[in-house]
Amino acid sequence: MELKNVEKMKILFVAPFAHCDGHHCYVAGTESEALSKAGFEVLLLTFTGLIDDSVCLSVKTRSLLSPRRRDMINRIISHEITKWPFMLVTVLATLIKAVQIYNREQFNIIHLRDADPFPFLPRLVGMFASNTRWVVSLLATLKRVHFIGPLSRFPLWSVVYRISLNNRNQYLYVCQNDQIKSYYSKEFLGGILNGNVFELTPMISTSNSYNRKISETEAKAFLRLPSEKRIFLSFGSVHNGKDPETIFSALESFPNLLCLHAGKTTSNMITKFDRLKNHYNGSVKFIDRYIPEVEKPYYFAASSVIILAYTKDFRATSSMLWEACRFRTPIIASDSAQLGELVHSFGLGLTFESQNPTSLREAISKFVSFGDDRISVMKANCDKFCSYFSSEDWTIKCSDLYQRLEQTKPMLKGHKLSGHVYITNEELAPHELV
Repeated sequence: MELKNVEKMKILFVAPFAHCDGHHCYVAGTESEALSKAGFEVLLLTFTGLIDDSVCLSVKTRSLLSPRRRDMINRIISHEITKWPFMLVTVLATLIKAVQIYNREQFNIIHLRDADPFPFLPRLVGMFASNTRWVVSLLATLKRVHFIGPLSRFPLWSVVYRISLNNRNQYLYVCQNDQIKSYYSKEFLGGILNGNVFELTPMISTSNSYNRKISETEAKAFLRLPSEKRIFLSFGSVHNGKDPETIFSALESFPNLLCLHAGKTTSNMITKFDRLKNHYNGSVKFIDRYIPEVEKPYYFAASSVIILAYTKDFRATSSMLWEACRFRTPIIASDSAQLGELVHSFGLGLTFESQNPTSLREAISKFVSFGDDRISVMKANCDKFCSYFSSEDWTIKCSDLYQRLEQTKPMLKGHKLSGHVYITNEELAPHELV
C-alpha cells in the first residue's frame, strides 16, 4: 500500500546489528521494505550487511564493511569481554556514517532500528552534527543490563543531550510497548525524554512466510525428527531474558513429546546453556546455531506449538510472538509483561506463571487435551493478530512521526528558571533539563 503525501521523502534506515544473531536481520529487511512499498525512498545502512544471505531485499543497501569480514566480527562478539565494547564502537561508527550520508545525499529522516543498549549514542553524534532529524527505536529497558545499563544512565548524558538539541537536531523516540515507553519518558535520566517518546508497536510482514505449503510430515523428515512424537518448539536466540530451563524441565514429564530447541546462544549465556544441554540432552533435540529465514518454515511446520518462556523481569516485546503468528503456530507463553496479555487477549494459546515449571506442565497437559477444532481457532487467531499488527498500519504510524519531525521547527533553548533549563517547542511537549 502506497501512502499519500509522502512526497518521496528520503528515509535512511539504520540497522547496526543486522550482522548479529537474533531477529535483527529479518526486522531490518521487512521494515525497510515496508517503508519502500509505502512510497518512501529508502536506503538501508548496516555495519557489515545482513547475517542471513537467504534474505533478498528490493531496497538499496549499504554497509561500512564487506560481509567477508563477518566471520572475524562474529569471533569478536562471541566473547563476553570484547562483545560490548566492540558493539559500542560498531554502532558509533555506523551512526557517524549515517550522518555523513544524511547530509551528503539530503535525506529527510534517520530511522535508527535497535538503539538499545546505547540510547545515548544518537545524541552523542548530535554534539558534532546539526540539523539532523532522528526516529530512534528503543526495544527494552536498561535497568539490569550489565555495564551498559549504568553507563546509559550516567547523569552527564543530560548535558550531552542539551548540547545536541542546541545544535538544532531533533529526536523522536519510539518504543514497542507502553512499559518501555513509560521507562524512557518517566524514569530514564529522571524523565529527560518525557514528551518525546511515542509507542510504535511492531509489525508483521507475512509476504515471505511461505514459499509453498510445507506439511508436518515433510518438515519432520527435513529436520530428522521422529514422526511418532509431537514436537514442542523452543526457538530463537538465547539471551538473559529467556528461560529455556523451565521449558526443558517441564517437558521431561512428557515422554511422548519432544522438545526441539533451535537458535544461537548469545556469548554471555554460553556457559549456562552448555550446562543445560548436558543435563537435558536425552529429552531435548538441540540445534544451537542461527536458523536462516529459508529454514524457519520447517521448524514451525513440524511443531504443534511453540513455548515462549521468559524471566519475570523481562519487559521487552517478544519477537518470537510475532514469528509464531506469521507461521500460524499456537503459543504457550509465560505471563511476563505484555507477552501474556497479548496471547490471552488474542486467543493465541495458553499462558503459565513465569519461571514455574509446574505451571508450565499444567499448561502443556491442557494443550495436549485440545482437539483439532480448538487448535484451528488458535491458528485463525494468529491470522487476526497479523492483520492487527500489519505492515500497512506500521508504515502509517511511521509516516505520522516523520511528518511531525518535518513540520516542526528545531528545538530551541528557552529561558532559565530556578536553576532549570527548559527546551520548548510548539509541536512537542516541553523538556526540562536539570
